[in-house]
Amino acid sequence: MVRKVKSVDGAGTVEFALVGLLLFMLMQGVMEGGRVFGGWLVITNEAREAARWGAVRVGDPAYPSFSSLETAVRDQIISRTEGLISHDPAVFSVVSTANDTAVTVRIDYIVDMISPLMASIWPSFQLSAESVMRSE
Repeated sequence: MVRKVKSVDGAGTVEFALVGLLLFMLMQGVMEGGRVFGGWLVITNEAREAARWGAVRVGDPAYPSFSSLETAVRDQIISRTEGLISHDPAVFSVVSTANDTAVTVRIDYIVDMISPLMASIWPSFQLSAESVMRSE
């Protein structure tokens, strides 16, 4: 005769180990996704604001040439994003162009993953934002 043993002593521990790992991975993904989304919001807004700032200054005597206006637009972006994102040239770049008709601003930014789990899957995320504003 065979006896059936109904032991569930270790079942809860095994289930928690499996479900806990999935929840931990989900939590890490949400946190890193929030960082990427926050970076995207910052560069998108700043590209738009800087293009608008430059567009209203085309023809201003304070900026006698388009190259001085382009430099001022880049400086405007850097001053407004101080403390929000890294300005390390390896991860942050700004390209601005201005002419008689429009000001174009492009910001490229790389968000590095900080959690080891997500960094092993996807080490960094390239973000890019561009805005064109007609000169006034």
